[in-house]
Amino acid sequence: MRALEKSPPANYCRRVLVQPQSLRARRPPYGLAVGVLLWVLSAGVGCATPMPVVQAKSTLTDSDLVAAYASQDNQDSPDFSEQLVLRAVLKGGGKVYVRLLITNLAGAEGRVDGKVRVHLPDGRKFNGRVKKKRDGWTYGDGRFDVTVGETLRLIASVGSATLSFRDDAFSVDLKVASTLPALRPAGGIVDQGGAFYVTTIPIPRGQLTGSLTPLAGVAEGAPAAPVALEGVANTDHRAGNIAPYAMALRTFSFREETAERTTVVGGFKRGKALGSRRQGWLYVADDKGLVAYQPALDVRPQAWDVDTETGYRVPGVFYVEDARKAAAPRRFRGVIRANALTEKKDDLKNLKRLERFVVRRLMKPWTFRYNDAQFVFKQRRGAKEKAIRGLGTYQVQQLNAED
Repeated sequence: MRALEKSPPANYCRRVLVQPQSLRARRPPYGLAVGVLLWVLSAGVGCATPMPVVQAKSTLTDSDLVAAYASQDNQDSPDFSEQLVLRAVLKGGGKVYVRLLITNLAGAEGRVDGKVRVHLPDGRKFNGRVKKKRDGWTYGDGRFDVTVGETLRLIASVGSATLSFRDDAFSVDLKVASTLPALRPAGGIVDQGGAFYVTTIPIPRGQLTGSLTPLAGVAEGAPAAPVALEGVANTDHRAGNIAPYAMALRTFSFREETAERTTVVGGFKRGKALGSRRQGWLYVADDKGLVAYQPALDVRPQAWDVDTETGYRVPGVFYVEDARKAAAPRRFRGVIRANALTEKKDDLKNLKRLERFVVRRLMKPWTFRYNDAQFVFKQRRGAKEKAIRGLGTYQVQQLNAED
């Protein structure tokens, strides 16, 4: 299985082990809760030696996906954090969301936070969570393999992923299988002066099977009836060592996840200290394989709307193009267009008063979500141009006002 984008040089993580002062997360006073700094895309990958997160080769293997926390440098870095997410659409309706976060931010010192949400086709919802300090979880070699107490184990490798979760309310076991390559798009990487952020897609799209067993409310001695699960899934891993407000002024994403197709677009406008430029990436996959993959996109937001409550300018349209300027005409171009606003959310709303006061000194993040966004991508191969159209969820997160 080939990864379709070369990674930066092997000395990427070894060049500068100390993050520039302008990009370091300022330490929150008063023992500010760790959750305050973890709501964003998940930052964090300290420089890994001898296992840098970014490998200098075009083929990603299982060993390239080992939890970055396995590096002693990452364990020692106060700004380190990484996150693996699994999303699935179930046959007949319903969804699965799994997130595993490992972080040192705000004095967490290797704390793990695992979330599992399963919404069944019949409408039942199961939500589970486990948090452990560093001595309450372990990691394995050779692939991403994390075990949290006796509650959760999440494994991700090239072409496969497994989850086992059990608490007092339910247990769930999942397997994902895929023939697609792992991706590490250049448009999802920041590499500047020792500050970095890396996006990896272990499984762009795969077939999910498994079962969920309700445990709460089952009479003692009575057999629990498992519910078979089937669907399609994808996984992504995010890591970086940059404070959220320094890395990006604005982030955007688009997701179309259906039984027929998976479309994912990601990107952001860098913070001023990182050059203020926009970058992005995307892929489209179905059961036959990768329909489109653009590891680096030129991104042009337009159709700005001013939100009266925040004063933020929110783009209603994003134009994307193949970033390889030598290609004439561009081999890929497209547009994502938002319709009616579905939800506007103050991302600090649920923080305690002191936490909110401290974080607002650094950033004032709001998220704007549009569930009925439209997209049209046009991909040129030779003299022919093929259009890809669909609907999905478009989301913009504004961290601070523009200068």
